[in-house]
Amino acid sequence: SGAWFSYDSQRLGQGRENAKTFLKQNPEAAQRIEQAIRENAGLIAERILDAPDDNEAGEA
Repeated sequence: SGAWFSYDSQRLGQGRENAKTFLKQNPEAAQRIEQAIRENAGLIAERILDAPDDNEAGEA
């Protein structure tokens, strides 16, 4: 028993353990979900790793 976990109208599994198993067996889906989570949280690597320009560093 347990709630169904789904993403973008695709059912991942009924219950947490089944959803985890699905993600382990489908790394492409897991990667898409992780990317969406990071985008929504503002944690995209390119934005975090971009160094400020020299002009921006001197301005304050």
